[in-house]
Amino acid sequence: QAMRDETGADFAFINVGAVRDVVPQGQLLVRHIWDIMPFDDRVVFARLKGRDLPQVVVKNQAVDPDRDYTLAVSDFTAANQSAAEQLRTTGLTFSGDGGLLRDLLLDWFRKKKVID
Repeated sequence: QAMRDETGADFAFINVGAVRDVVPQGQLLVRHIWDIMPFDDRVVFARLKGRDLPQVVVKNQAVDPDRDYTLAVSDFTAANQSAAEQLRTTGLTFSGDGGLLRDLLLDWFRKKKVID
């Protein structure tokens, strides 16, 4: 959700292995975000037709096969897109640099104030 909110992407994907901790209850500190996202992964984007979106991203959502959608992922996911724990596809081109994923999370949490 944070990646979609902060980048304006229609879809976002992060593999489970990239998230290394849970959001604790109570006051959230910057070090907690570093524990959750210790890697220097960058956010990258692909502009894809609905028909080209990976199924692992779309899940059960209805998409227009002819509409353009933006997909945000980490640069690690983009580089390893064919892996089973990633997008399970090949040939997608990602461009654009949305900065460090960790910084994006920090900005998102700061704006949220209270996490439901």
